[in-house]
Amino acid sequence: PDICTDPPEVVKVSVSKRDVKVQESISLQCTAEGNPQPTYTWKPCDSPQRDCHKRTLDVLEVLYDDVYICTVTNYLGNNSGNASVCKLLNTYL
Repeated sequence: PDICTDPPEVVKVSVSKRDVKVQESISLQCTAEGNPQPTYTWKPCDSPQRDCHKRTLDVLEVLYDDVYICTVTNYLGNNSGNASVCKLLNTYL
């Protein structure tokens, strides 16, 4: 039988909300294709509460503007995509 292999390719990186309030939570999702199935790595991902190696990254408190990068890898190579998150300024009445 033929065995088809493909390098990983990021199809889409999406974020639940791009504009968020300070300390609001968001969820980012990385959709990729590849054979063998690629592994995922998110950056930045410096908090011990986050799992940086899943398709979905949950950010519990957005504290500043950032660009989150999803890198997918298999033995044939790697590929990456990103999503920007912008924090809204608090307004005081």
